Amino acid sequence: MRSPDATALRVIAYCGAAAFTLAVLAEHVLEPGLDPARNMVSEYANRPSGLVMTIGFGAWAASLAATALLVGGRTPLVSLWIAVGAVVLLAGFHTQTVAGRLPAGVRWHLDGRLHDIGSGVLTAALFAGAALTARRRPAIAALLVVALIVQVSLLVVGPSVGGVRQRCLLALALVWQIMILREHRSNL
Repeated sequence: MRSPDATALRVIAYCGAAAFTLAVLAEHVLEPGLDPARNMVSEYANRPSGLVMTIGFGAWAASLAATALLVGGRTPLVSLWIAVGAVVLLAGFHTQTVAGRLPAGVRWHLDGRLHDIGSGVLTAALFAGAALTARRRPAIAALLVVALIVQVSLLVVGPSVGGVRQRCLLALALVWQIMILREHRSNL
């Protein structure tokens, strides 16, 4: 039987991931002026409804932390905690970029730099976590291969689909997180 703490952590993990997903979807409706194909998810935090995206990032950070607590000393633990810190940076510091680029005449500020560092660290932590958990897990290995193919293919297409590339990566990261949660449900 699961402990009440484990059950609460599972609820936080699943609900936080769902809240992040809903925040991204809601921003597409609330801010139709941004093109999801080009513009990054973080750019929504700079819009009038930006609090929705900031809360979404906070929910995902809580979700990743709950996932890390649930998996304990298992392989993806360090990657999950690094991802938590990175998402906290994303929530706390807004991007300065538009469609992935710093606008002409705009100088980098500490907030923008910290946000971009958080974004890069998050990507690395998620790929590392997936790679560390792919061994002897064919579904996760396949997910990692798909993620790499999608990322490289869309990088080749160029910045006109930077938002699509990022959203694909986020979706695949959420799928990986759910796979880890499901895998460890019987171990609690």
